[in-house]
Order: sequence, then C-alpha cells, then structure tokens
Amino acid sequence: MTESTLSDIAKELEQARDRLLDLTMRNRMLNFRPTKLSTIRVVDERPCEIYERLVLKEHLMKFQAKPQEKRSPKGLSPGEPQGEQGDESWNFDTSKIPKGHTDRFLQTELTVSELERRLKSIYQRSFTVFEEQGHTVSFLSLGFLEWKESPDSEALRKAPLILIPVEIERKRVAATTYTIKWTGEDIYTNVSLQSKLTEQGISLPEFDMPESKEAIDTYAKRIGNLIHRQKDWRITQGIYLGFFSFTKSVMYRDLNPDSWPTGKQPASHPLIRSLFAPEEKVAEGEDFFQDERKISQLSIRNQFLVMDADASQVAVIEAVKAGRNLVVEGPPGTGKSQTITNLIAELLSQEKSVLFVSEKMAALEVVKKRLVLCGLGEACLELHSRYTKKRAFLNEIKSAIEATQEGVRSLTEDFEEQDRLSHVLNSYVNAIKQPLILDRSPYEFLGIRERIQSFFDKRSKSLIRVPIGSPESWSSEKYNEIIAHLRDLSETLPVVSPLHLHAWRACAPVAHNQFDVDEIIEIISMFLEELGKLKTRLKQLDAWSATGHPDTQKGTEAAIKAGHLMARGLPIPRKVLMNIEWDDFSPVAAHLIKHIQTVQDTKTYFAGILSSDVHTFDFKSLVYRIDTLQEEFRSLTDQLKDLERLCATGDHVDLYHADTSLIAARIIAESKPIESEVLRNSAWNKNNTEAEHLIESVKHLQVELKDLSSFMSQQAFTPEIHELHVQLSEKSLGFFRYFSPEFWRLKKSAREFYTDNTKRSVSVMLGDFNRLVLCLDLRDDVAKRENEGYRLFGRYWKGEKSHIDDLEFLATWIVSFRQYLIQGHLTKHAVELVESGIDVIQVMDAIRGLEAHRKTIDTLLKNFVVAIGIDLNAVFTDTIHISFSEWESRLRSWKGSITRLARWSHCMIEEQETGPPTSKPLLEAFYQSSPSSVLSQFEVDSEKIRTGLKLIDEIQAENDNGKALFGSYWQAEYSAPSRLQEIGEWIVLFRNMLSKGHLRDKALEIAEQKGERTNITDAVQAVQTQLIQITECYKTLTTRLNFDHTVAFSDKPPLVSFTDWTRLIQQWLDNRHKLLDWAQWISIKDTATNTNAAPLIPLIEEGRFTPDEVIPTFEGNIAEAALKLAFTQRPELGNFMGKVHEKNILNFKAIDEKIIQLNRRRIAHTLYEIRPKIRGGVSKDSEAGILSGQINRKRGIMSIRQLMKNVGTLIQKIKPCMMMSPIVDEVAEKME
Repeated sequence: MTESTLSDIAKELEQARDRLLDLTMRNRMLNFRPTKLSTIRVVDERPCEIYERLVLKEHLMKFQAKPQEKRSPKGLSPGEPQGEQGDESWNFDTSKIPKGHTDRFLQTELTVSELERRLKSIYQRSFTVFEEQGHTVSFLSLGFLEWKESPDSEALRKAPLILIPVEIERKRVAATTYTIKWTGEDIYTNVSLQSKLTEQGISLPEFDMPESKEAIDTYAKRIGNLIHRQKDWRITQGIYLGFFSFTKSVMYRDLNPDSWPTGKQPASHPLIRSLFAPEEKVAEGEDFFQDERKISQLSIRNQFLVMDADASQVAVIEAVKAGRNLVVEGPPGTGKSQTITNLIAELLSQEKSVLFVSEKMAALEVVKKRLVLCGLGEACLELHSRYTKKRAFLNEIKSAIEATQEGVRSLTEDFEEQDRLSHVLNSYVNAIKQPLILDRSPYEFLGIRERIQSFFDKRSKSLIRVPIGSPESWSSEKYNEIIAHLRDLSETLPVVSPLHLHAWRACAPVAHNQFDVDEIIEIISMFLEELGKLKTRLKQLDAWSATGHPDTQKGTEAAIKAGHLMARGLPIPRKVLMNIEWDDFSPVAAHLIKHIQTVQDTKTYFAGILSSDVHTFDFKSLVYRIDTLQEEFRSLTDQLKDLERLCATGDHVDLYHADTSLIAARIIAESKPIESEVLRNSAWNKNNTEAEHLIESVKHLQVELKDLSSFMSQQAFTPEIHELHVQLSEKSLGFFRYFSPEFWRLKKSAREFYTDNTKRSVSVMLGDFNRLVLCLDLRDDVAKRENEGYRLFGRYWKGEKSHIDDLEFLATWIVSFRQYLIQGHLTKHAVELVESGIDVIQVMDAIRGLEAHRKTIDTLLKNFVVAIGIDLNAVFTDTIHISFSEWESRLRSWKGSITRLARWSHCMIEEQETGPPTSKPLLEAFYQSSPSSVLSQFEVDSEKIRTGLKLIDEIQAENDNGKALFGSYWQAEYSAPSRLQEIGEWIVLFRNMLSKGHLRDKALEIAEQKGERTNITDAVQAVQTQLIQITECYKTLTTRLNFDHTVAFSDKPPLVSFTDWTRLIQQWLDNRHKLLDWAQWISIKDTATNTNAAPLIPLIEEGRFTPDEVIPTFEGNIAEAALKLAFTQRPELGNFMGKVHEKNILNFKAIDEKIIQLNRRRIAHTLYEIRPKIRGGVSKDSEAGILSGQINRKRGIMSIRQLMKNVGTLIQKIKPCMMMSPIVDEVAEKME
C-alpha cells in the first residue's frame, strides 16, 4: 500500500475520531447543569481532602443532610439545586483545615428525605447501567472550570475537572442508608474539555492520579495558570455527585495514534486497511463456510469444544482457528454466546491469549458463567464492572495462582469411538443429502415420492411402476424436456380419447392439412378396387383346377400353389392317391428309394473297377487256408497255457510273448534248486561285482592252499606263523645276522614247517612264508564273508570248499532269471518252482511242442498272404506284437469279405461264361488296375459289397409295398429312383392340399386324366399377377398410414380375410373427418416416444391413467428409480436400520458429552501446566516480584492500568482470557 493511501486512511480515522466527541453544549462534560433527581451538591468540603479519603485511603464516605434548624438560602426552597448560585473559587490555603473537612461525611444542603430520594434515584440508575452495560456512570466531580466558548460570549459554562468513579452502596442501618466509595477505576482527564479548549489555544494537562492530596491543588493551580488571561474564567471548588458518560471519549482516547507504538498505529493495521481500502486483500485461512463436509471431516482430536456446537458454530470456530477475520450475526437463541465460549476454549487450548470485549454486561456475564461452568474460570480476567476495582482484580489473579488441578486420563479410546460414530452418522447424512442424479439428493427424491404417493392416495389409486431406464445418465435439461413433452401429451389426449375405440387407432399417418387427408383417402379407395378384381380371378382358377374360393392372402397363395401342382401332375390312379401312407412322404417309400439308389450306385461302381479274373478265382481254397490258420492259433494258445503252468511264464497274448515265453522256459529248464531268498535278492538284478570278487577270492584261496600244502606241513597253517615270519624278517637284515644266535634259532624253526628236506635259503623261506601269511589272511577274509556268500549263493556256498563251477553258473544264470522276472516274462510263482526243483524232461517236451506250432504258424501265414497278394507288414506294422484275439478277429473279417465277394461276383456274371480257374492272388485278380493302397481299398470295397447284398434282400422283401405306393412305376431294384421320388413328393403335396381344403374332391378326377393342362397354367398366372398388384397397393397404403396391423386385426396379415379388410376400409372412409386430429396426436406421441418417457406411452394408450396422472406417474417412477439407485450405490442407505441409527445418535451424544467434559479438564490442565508458578525468593523488581508485592499490600496498590503496564505479560500468562467492555476503560492502555 502506498504512503498516500496510508495517509488518507489516517485522515479518515482522525475524522471519525473527532466525531466521537460531543463538543456541543449538550455534553455535561462541557456544560454541567445540576438536576433535581440525578445530582447532589456537596458543600463546605475541600477537593483535596475528599480525594485523600476516597482514593488514597479508599475509605467509605456518607452524605450528610443539612441540620433541621438551618434555613435554605434566600429564595430557594428546601431540596432545590444550589449549583446555580455559584461555587466558591478554589481555596489553595492549607494552613487551617477545619475538622469537618477531614471527616467521613459529605455535607449537603438537602433535607434527609430529599437526600434519600436523590440517592435512591442515583443508586438505582447507576446500578441498572452497571448491571446491563458493566461500566460506571456515577462520578463525584471535584472542581470545575467556569469558561466561555469565546471572548464575546456572555454565557458562562461549567466543566468538571476531576471525576472520581464511585459506587453507591445501600445499607439497612443508620439514618442515611447510602455510602459511596471509589470503584478503584482509573481517573482520567476530561477529554471533551481538553479537546474543546484546544480551539482557544489552551492545552488542558493530563490528570495522572497523584499519590498525595497536595497534588490536587497543584493540578488546579496549573489549570489556573493556563486561564488567568481569560476574562471571567475561574477554577471553583464545586463538588457534585452525578452522572457522567465516558462512552465515546474512551474510544476517542483509544484511537489516538500517539498512544500506539510506532508503526502499529490503527491506520497501519491490515483490518483497518481492508475496511478503508476494500480492494486490498487480507490473508486469511481456509474457508469452512462453503462446504459443511469439511466440518464433518474434522478430527475430534484437534477440537477442544467445551459445550455442544452445531455445524455452523463449529465453522465459526474453525474459521477463527484458521486465521480468518469474520463477523457472526444471528438472532437471539442461536448460540452466539455458546460459540464464543467454545471459541475461547479452543484458543486457550492452543495456549493463545484472548481478549473478549462486549458492550453489554449481560453478554460478558453469560460467557464468564459458562466458562466457569466448564472449569475455565481461573483463566479469565474480567476488566469490567466490579472487577475494575484493584483489590478484586488482584484477588482474581491470586486465586488463579493458588489454584490446583487434577491430571487428565487418555482419551484415545473415546476419540476412536467418536470418530467411528461420527463417520457412520456423517456417511448417512452425506449419502442422503449429496446430489445423486438430476442435481437432486435422495432426500429430495423421498419428498417427491411422498408427494406422488399422496396424490394417488387421494384418488384411491396406486402408482403404476414403469421401467424408465437409467435416469442416472440424464441431465436436468433432458429431464425438464421430457416433462414438457409429457405435458403436451396429457393436454392432447382428451381430444382423441378413448384411444382403443378410435377409427384410426391402427394408423400413425403424417397429415398436416386437408390435402394430406385427400391423398390418403384416394389410396384407400384404390386398394378396395383391387380387392374386387382378385376375387374374380380366383373364381376362374377354381373352375379349371378345383382350388376353391379363398378369402385371405394366405388362402390365395395356397390356391396358386395348388394350381401349379395340378398343372404339372402325372396321371395317377385314385387308389394310389388315396393311400394313407402318403399323408406325409412315406417312410417305407423313402427307404425303398434310398436302397434302390444305393444298389444301382454300387453296381455302377463295381462295373468300373472289377477284373474279369475275379470270376474264376478259387474262393473256397482261400477260405480253407483261413480256417487252418485259425485252428493253429488256437492250438498255440493252448500250448502256451501248458507252458505257463510248468514254468510260470508271463502273458502270452501275441507271438512276441510266445517267443519270450520260450526263452523264459529254457531259463527255467536250466535251473538248479536254490533258496527263494537268493532268487529274490535284488543284488542279482545285474552282474554282481561283489559276487565275482568273492568267487575269485575262493578260487585263488583253493589254488594257494593246494600248492602250499604240497611242501609245508599243516602246522604251518596256524596264526602263530605270522609272528615267526615277522621275527625272521627282522633278524635276516644286515651282514651281522650270522653272528646272532636268535637268527639261527628262528631259521631252524622255519625249516621245521617244511615236509621235504630240500635246502632253502633265508630269502626263499621268507617268500614262502609271505605267501603263507597272505593265504591265511585270504582264508580269514573268506570266512568273514560267510553270510554274504550264503546270501548270494545259498546252499551252494561252502566257504573255501565251495564248488567254483556251481558258483560261476549261478552268477550267470540267476542274473538272466532276475531280468525275466522283473520284465514280467516270469511270474513270482517261478521262484517257488525253481526252489522246489523243475521236471526238466516235461518242460523240454513242452518247449519242443511249442516251437513246432510256432514254425507251422509262420509257414501258414506266408502262404496265406501270398494267396491274397498282400504284404503282411502293410496290414500290421509289427506282426509279432499282434494279439491272438486281433488275429482271430482279422481272419474272421477276411473270411466274411471273401465269402461275400464270391456271391457278388456270381451276381455280376450270371449271364456270362467262365474260363479255367486263375492262378493270380486274390487282390490282383479282383481289380482291373491295382490301386496304390490295395489292401485298404479292398476292405472298403468289401464293405460296399456287404451293404449292396443286404439292400437287395430288403428291396425284394418289400415288393408288394412298392406296387401299392407307386403302381406301375414300381420295378423293384430296377426302378428309376428319381421318378419314384418325384411321384411321391407330388402325391404328398396333393393329399396335403386336399386335406387342408385348398383342393376340392373334384381334383381326384382331374389328377387321373391324361393330356395337356395349359388352361390351368393360364388361370394360375392371372391370379398371381393380380395378387402382386394388390400387394403393391397394400405396401403403399400401410406405408402412408404407418399402419400397425396388430392393432387392427388379431391375425397376421396373410390370414386377414378380404371381407374384414373391406369392412375396415369402409370404417376409415366413414371417419375421414377424424384423421387430421389423430395425425396430430400421433406426432406428439412419437415425440414423447423418442424420449426416455417411452415406456409410459403403451400404458397411456391402454387407458391405465387419466391425462392429469401422466406427469405424476413419470415423476414417481423417476423417484423410485433414483431411490433404488441410491440404496444400491450407497451402502449407508441400503443398510440403514432406524433403531441402529437412533442408537448410534444416542451413543454419539453420550460420548460427545463425555469428550466435552473431558475437554474441559484437558484445557484446564493445560492452562495449569503453562501458568507461571510464583513462589518465594523471586526478585522484587521482576514481574513476578512486583505482582506478588501488589497482591500482599494492604494499601497503595497500583492502578489496573499501571499493573497491566508493569506486569501485563505475566498477567496474560496467568489469565490468558481477558474480558472487558470497550467503554469501561481504554482497552489499548490496559493492554499495552
């Protein structure tokens, strides 16, 4: 903001400030005039003495009436105001002070009764103002200035100089029942007089409440010195009790820029600037007034409400907390005082100081009482009414300092429960109040539904439910448009009602004028004319083909079909035509035709592929070969079963398993009896290296024992030989062994173990003994492996005496046995057979017999495939794995195919001569040229032959039925299938037409006749042409009228009689005058139909409701749809239960009240914790020391203004909430 703008604001403030003071002579502060009821003059007293007693000593004073014997001054009656007779000039002589000037009485010139009357009046008025506005209006004025407005003025004015605020107290004892005392408030300069005198260049000095009575005289002298040059001006000792108002003068003083700190004058304050310069924005916090949802989302943890508050009140509080400046208005009873109480509590909880100013005492008292009720009274400092007294002021501060406070428990659980309930309740409110569709909330739709329900209840009706669609996608404009269309519809409806009886109800023409009507009538008349022509053509057709007289389009079309049928018919006997098998196409006939066609197609096929050699092929020989093979396979199966019984061989389902069974049987034949544990030992699943090592160990041991025993005694094979060997080896080392007796002794002992006398050197003996030691070690090792040997070889294990041949045989044989056992070629029973021993002769006989059958089958298979001319691998990719059952099935199939081929060949050559038998294989003799896949093709062709032979048998069995169905056209399998099919279809159609009445009985005679039927064809063509013509007329008519056939007729168009059409057309012609109104109705209805109100149109046409019920029905259904949507999309509404909701409200109220109570304690505890603690030992000059000293003093207490100036910071911490009236005292001075 510019300096010029600030200057302008300062000027405006100064002008406003000047207007606060009343400088006219109506102001008693400038022109004092005593009154009879509100003024009491004190006589014969000195101002300085009264000031000392009232202010400095703070004593009570009483008024004293004049003695009874005294007279009133001349010319005045008792009780009359005496101010006009003049007051004495100020007496500055203090040498002689009469005793009566220092007592506690204030002398008056009033009688007792008059004094009582005036005191009562002053008391009542001052008390009333004090109670209502909280400020003092009764003052004791000490000294007056008699002055003139100008030197030329003759009127002399009186203005009070010192005004002591006093409180009048009423006593119930003594003669005079009233006393006065100083209220303790500061005494200020007469601001009005001070300002007025500046006009004459006189600056009235400030009155600073001196601490001595002499200063009163000094103050008067100072004023006297200022006015001594003014003619007729003087200072008097006039003393009066009366009413004086400082209301505006306080504000005047408060707005004095000189009393504010530099840079903080009112003109510089942002709020003042925003008032005087509205274009300047003041930074403010978040706006809580525009969105109530912000209030509901506030966390209770961040609120310190001490009284109940609604959303608007919370919005005010949160706005202030957010830093906004605002004005709150509201009629009585809207909770303004309650809001102020909560606001003060919230600010106190934030450890902020609060200044609460109210012009009305009642408002201050109400807020204070509520704060006290909430336990926050100790934080409040009242600077109004009786609390402006210094002692009361200090007592309040002392009470706060000495107060104690209990602790506060945690509120976490209460907050969480309150948050939960708040969320539940707010969710419901939001769900029902927030707009849903069409800018309306569910609450509004509930109101609409109730209104519509009431509308229909008055008519004893119910709302008709209509599927409106999805109104959630509509806009408000679209909704209003639909309502407008429905209004047009309801206003037009009475003109064409009743709709269901209107002559044009089946039509929806576009007709805007009479020209359109005439055009439609012409089209209708043309259609009627064409109907007459069609009837004439139908009569001519009936005369030639017995088609009858149809009266409908469908009947006419049937007559045309019947005429065509009669025109293309063959001469057929009546007996065939009357056969009931032809009611539908005879299944027997269809079956026979199909069989004949198949047989003829098959013969044609084989005539093109068969070779002539097939007719001389020896089919019997080939069949014999197949029989022999089948017998051999059966014998082989029996042999395998015997082998399984003898050797426990596995499955024998094919030749492969037969071969493996032979090998397994040979393994069994080679077996030796051995324990089952050995046979089941999984160590033999493959060649066992441990067994091989064991065999080698035994084998080597036996060789060494045999060789060593040939030249050494049995005593050598003892364990002691080890020690001898070691000792001899040690003593034999070195050249000096020969000198060792021990060496010779050992050598002699060694020689004793030899059985021959051969001389051996020591080295030879050491070699022999080394072999002997190794042999003994190996014997011990073999002995230790006794269990292992038995586990592997069973009874054939005998340690070092085992037979090596047996062990080696078993090591080889048992591996083969285990492999065949694991692979399933031997069953578990084979273990038992081997253990108990095998009858080798019987087993070998069975093996030899099975081998012989196996060779025979191989030979027979080779001969068979040669006779057929196939590669067996082409039939089976692996013949050895083909199961015996598959062989049986395939041989049986081949035998059947060959037998049928022989019969078919015979049928094909009945009339041909045959030559000598061919030597070619079957497949080569069968085909003229062999196909690429001859065997598979032969199998396919063989199946065709089987089918053909079967069909021939069936056709011949149905010969009688064929003649009854087709007459002379039947020739068994030699008949023409297409001609039979054609005749059958014609007969079915003929009988169908006859049964339905499309042909009369005379048609039977016409059908038997031979010859041309062109006359029938011509008649059919004429009817067909006329039907096309009338169809075109019908299309033109229905298109122009937008004709709805379903409304006019119950039958479909082809079934409507020409008679009914004629009747309807005549009705239209008779009601042509109603056509234009109907067309207008259709236009309005179509417009509404193209909106979302379309579902209502059919109900309107049915007459389900009256015209004035159309819009209510639509609105009611919209409301129902909206509410259904609301209950679906908003679970808070869908799951709503009244009792639960009411319980939640009660619980919320209870916990809210509980939190409010706890908030009071929380804030009080917070204030207690941050409140300064004043204890002994503080510095006398510190704020705490000054305040403590003032509290403990009996007299000479500082004024409130001085206290606030000296220890204001400390007082604000003790009493962070200050409450005052703006006219009690200068707010700025008290708070500076």
